[in-house]
Amino acid sequence: MFTKFKTEKAKKYVIFFFLFIFFIFFTYLLIPSLFKYYKFKSEIEKKIFNEFSLDVIVNDDIKYVFFPSPRLILKNNKIIKLSSQENFLSEKNNITIKLDIRHLLNFKNLNFNSLIISDSLFKINFSEIKKLDNYFSKILSKKYIKIKRSKFYINDQDKLMFVLNINKMRINGDNNFNRLNFSTKIFGTHFNGYYNKSLKIDGKSNLQISLPKLGFNSKTFITKEYYENKNKFFANTIIQYPKTRAKILYEFYDNKLKILNFNIDSKLIKGIAKGDIDFNPFYFDLNFDISQLYFVKMISNKIINKIKMKNIFPLNNKINGTINIDVKKFDSKSYMIDSGLFSVELKNGILDLKKLDLSVNKTGSLETSGYIFHKNKKSTFIFDSSLYVPEPKKFGSQLMLPARKKLKRVSVFANGRYDIENQEINFNNLLVNGKEIEKKKYNIYSQKINNFLLNNEIKDRFNLFKLRFLVKKLFE
Repeated sequence: MFTKFKTEKAKKYVIFFFLFIFFIFFTYLLIPSLFKYYKFKSEIEKKIFNEFSLDVIVNDDIKYVFFPSPRLILKNNKIIKLSSQENFLSEKNNITIKLDIRHLLNFKNLNFNSLIISDSLFKINFSEIKKLDNYFSKILSKKYIKIKRSKFYINDQDKLMFVLNINKMRINGDNNFNRLNFSTKIFGTHFNGYYNKSLKIDGKSNLQISLPKLGFNSKTFITKEYYENKNKFFANTIIQYPKTRAKILYEFYDNKLKILNFNIDSKLIKGIAKGDIDFNPFYFDLNFDISQLYFVKMISNKIINKIKMKNIFPLNNKINGTINIDVKKFDSKSYMIDSGLFSVELKNGILDLKKLDLSVNKTGSLETSGYIFHKNKKSTFIFDSSLYVPEPKKFGSQLMLPARKKLKRVSVFANGRYDIENQEINFNNLLVNGKEIEKKKYNIYSQKINNFLLNNEIKDRFNLFKLRFLVKKLFE
């Protein structure tokens, strides 16, 4: 009886002891809620700068919470722009600062463990990206900065180039390296990656990017040397994709990237490329020499289907440059095209198709030029196109034209416009062998072609069997 009483009394003491400890701990967690943080704004800004090298203007809206861990929540803050304190990288953002649970008794001893920025809109001019690299070249704290559910708008002056949708990004320093891990979305495509930047003199760094759903991976190894009192970077990138391997050698100096050699061997394409990219102002000049292009496989590829023109074109109105492509051979046993030349220039939101010359199974040539522009959320292709066939008998037999329809020569010229979003073509002029087609037939031909485009996938539009049905309908 006495033993039972003693046991029950001991249990009460144990329960009382743990309740007391819980009360003391709970009171300890509540102490920071008594601080008047709006009086310590300048001290908070200094702590953020000293701990995370981040220049922030803190608003009065500061709140302390202790669950799930002690932290400060700062709302509607401003992050200073890199080039000037007159503007801001982000004018409205929420910042969460995780606190060291061991130092909560007074404000001066508060220790910031990490900083989380969420739901922010960052605006960065392309010319300032180098300043971001300068920030990343400093010795950063082991305490991390995390960015979540935010967007980076990359501008050229005041015009939008493209948008990075950040799911999560983490920045911190560790053992002579600054590390950046990210999960983001660009041009409608998700990709992940990390960047390790060496703080040593040799500057050996590496970057890895992956598109996990597509099995795409790239690794880049970077070294640097001093040239004419400036840093000159050399990089080697290896790209791997199922049945694809590419290797790129390039150098970066004085805001210019020079592609020394780009070699690709895959089930989609085989060839080499060279060119230059100037980042200030942004301009590129790229030349591709393709020995073999598996065209149908390419247009059916998952990456191509993921990156749609409607995701790219409206955002690239300040990306300027030229691309020249020489395709020696199309892999097209059942398709009409065997080789071609392609030249295009991007200029202030307009895609200028300077040249598209295609060899049609060595029986003729198809030449097209024109331009694509974006207006009122619509992309339109204005074109001039001509088909010349010096061997009409062979050409006609490939398309299975009836004998009475075989022509002594074939020369077709057409111009008009093509609505890319709605896949609709409209002719302004249409001439066959130098004779203009009657205007009333324009709509008939347009409708037949539009039905063909709507009812067939991209790969089927180049299929010889499908094209025979289209030609047959046009002759009806």
